[in-house]
Amino acid sequence: MSTSDQLDRQIDELGKASHKSAVLSLFGFFLVLAAIGYAFVGLNDLERQRATLLHEQQVLIADTKRYRLELTSVHADLAKSRAALVAARAAINAFHAGRVEDAVALYDEVLAADPDNAYIQNLRAYSLFRLGRIAAAIDGQRRSLAADPQYAWGYFDLARFLYSSSPPQIEEARKAEAKAIELRSDMWIIMRNDAEYQRVRRGVR
Repeated sequence: MSTSDQLDRQIDELGKASHKSAVLSLFGFFLVLAAIGYAFVGLNDLERQRATLLHEQQVLIADTKRYRLELTSVHADLAKSRAALVAARAAINAFHAGRVEDAVALYDEVLAADPDNAYIQNLRAYSLFRLGRIAAAIDGQRRSLAADPQYAWGYFDLARFLYSSSPPQIEEARKAEAKAIELRSDMWIIMRNDAEYQRVRRGVR
């Protein structure tokens, strides 16, 4: 083989090697690009996860603060409820011991913590009635019924107070009687057997 042929062959082999090297380099370049792209996607995903975790952490912190405030409020409400219960028991005991003025003052303490308690409003109104403060009793009983319009005993006592007012508010008292019986069908029996009620009712005939 001539020197010229050998040279051409070497050039040809060199060209092939160079082409192969270029192809490999290009392939490697694309591999690097793919790796960079994959890493970028992974970083974006991690960043999204980080943002999500930060948001969830902030929500948890806010929820914890809110729950602590609610718990504090619940504890305060429980303390008020306990104090109101103690005052209510003391008021009932005072009333039955004949200390009716004390009973009214204690019912006021209960209502300061629980103003919409129709039952306590009713007991306070009845205490006022027993003190002869009829107008105040009627006003208190109306507040009781505003808190619970379905309270049959409230209408019964309202009728009692209205019959006892001066002058007696007979028409309004009869409406209250009818409402009490409408809400509780056996109320007319209770009315008939209540000596005090029958006494004030007969007094206006």
